[in-house]
Amino acid sequence: LFFFFKQKTAYEISACLVGSEMCIRDRLFSHPILTIKILAILIRNGLIQVSQFLKRHILIFLAVAAAIIIPHVIKGQHTPQVQKADAIFEFAMYWILLGVASSIGLGTGLHTFVLYLGPHIALSLIHI
Repeated sequence: LFFFFKQKTAYEISACLVGSEMCIRDRLFSHPILTIKILAILIRNGLIQVSQFLKRHILIFLAVAAAIIIPHVIKGQHTPQVQKADAIFEFAMYWILLGVASSIGLGTGLHTFVLYLGPHIALSLIHI
């Protein structure tokens, strides 16, 4: 996913964009159609890279997927631990996504309290 963050020229994205003299840093409002075209090309290139990665590492991918899915499907003595692991994973993903949202400017003022501090304080008070 890091290829999205590297600043690229139109030539580095696709040869069909060379004449456009457009860079990724150009704004959506100044060239909306071209920006959407570049986005579509980036998404396509990203999906191609992901599929190539999965093809090269298919056995590892299947083993990890099986290790995650099988404990959820087969019920037994491990079920409480699986539920606890799910809760920890959800909690971690919540904070990671809020961190990303905050880094793009969605965590200022009241949003910071509602999204970050409020749930954390409530969860802490419930467990006391």
